[in-house]
Amino acid sequence: MQALVKKKQDRLVWLERSVQRLQRRIEKRKVLYRRVLLQQVLVLLGGILVSAFLCRLHPLVAIVGVFAVAGFFLFGWFTARKLRLSIERYHGLLHVY
Repeated sequence: MQALVKKKQDRLVWLERSVQRLQRRIEKRKVLYRRVLLQQVLVLLGGILVSAFLCRLHPLVAIVGVFAVAGFFLFGWFTARKLRLSIERYHGLLHVY
């Protein structure tokens, strides 16, 4: 009987540690997600300014700059999407526990 109680207590401790670990992972991902969103805004605004400057130098260089900024922006967008899906997956696991 005591072995069964001990096993249940061990399982409860393990579950509590798992929940805490999931909560820490969610918080880390949320911080990264906010950072990536800020990066996206800075890339977009910086890209507009750089493109405007490059347009004065040479229009062809400005087009290349726009494509480079679009590439960086899309990379950040996909990274933010992965982080958001990861956060949602961890929330789902947290509800299962």
